[in-house]
Amino acid sequence: MGTIDPATLAGTFEAAPVAALALPILSLDGILQADDLGSETVPMPEWGGVVIIRGLGYQEWNGIRSTATVNGELDEALFTKMLLSAAMTSPAVTQDQAALLMGKSVVAVDRLAKAVLKVSRIGEDAVAEAEATFPS
Repeated sequence: MGTIDPATLAGTFEAAPVAALALPILSLDGILQADDLGSETVPMPEWGGVVIIRGLGYQEWNGIRSTATVNGELDEALFTKMLLSAAMTSPAVTQDQAALLMGKSVVAVDRLAKAVLKVSRIGEDAVAEAEATFPS
């Protein structure tokens, strides 16, 4: 396993400090074993407790967006149900159960949906789209 010389890549990665570039070159097994999805405990004062969500992988995220896009338009209700059912771990919910959450506080459901995007580290464009989908 080799390392990348920071001097070789100076200026290549503007957002990363040069010292951070001295990381080992990864193997495929190392990448696949890395726990990079994360989780977050989301305070839900409206409901009197917390909900634990997990980050979504690219394939899962892409599948949700694709399935929730009908005739070129994002079906916001379907997107939200799928997003919450995929990401909520405690309590875990099915899509039918997530549909019941749509009758709860807009602020609370919005907080959960935005937290899923945050913990999944969805790009700024996707976050802006999600904020438009889930206006505060």
